[in-house]
Amino acid sequence: MDVWKMTQLVEEHLALVNRDWERWKSTVTPDVTYEEKATGQYARGADQVIEALKRWTAAFPDLVPTITKLAVCNGVAVAEVTWEGTQTRSLAGPLGLIPPSGNRAAVAAAIVYTFAGHRIKEIRPYFDLLTILRQVSPEPVPATLR
Repeated sequence: MDVWKMTQLVEEHLALVNRDWERWKSTVTPDVTYEEKATGQYARGADQVIEALKRWTAAFPDLVPTITKLAVCNGVAVAEVTWEGTQTRSLAGPLGLIPPSGNRAAVAAAIVYTFAGHRIKEIRPYFDLLTILRQVSPEPVPATLR
């Protein structure tokens, strides 16, 4: 796949998060993998990945990604993305359940995509979980996490 098509696919893929999961599925391989290092979450297969993502979109129903940079080379794309949304529902995280705060949160992330044919085969987002927790947590973040 050429660079232009991979760029378009990443843009479409991100635009569909929390908007149209069936169309989102068309951007990935059936055996797509998702590995979120910040939380330890791992999912394989389009349906499992969608469920992993829904944990975020359920807590932040207005979650919107904004691509600030995108680089593509040799079947891999790296997107620098700012995620923004309002936490109106509980967020399940590695430290337990965070009740809805009503706070708006924003976090910068880098997402590495690997392609197979004309679809995304691997998704690996990297972000600072502490930045999110500081913005939405109603309780002080433990000193061990600072």
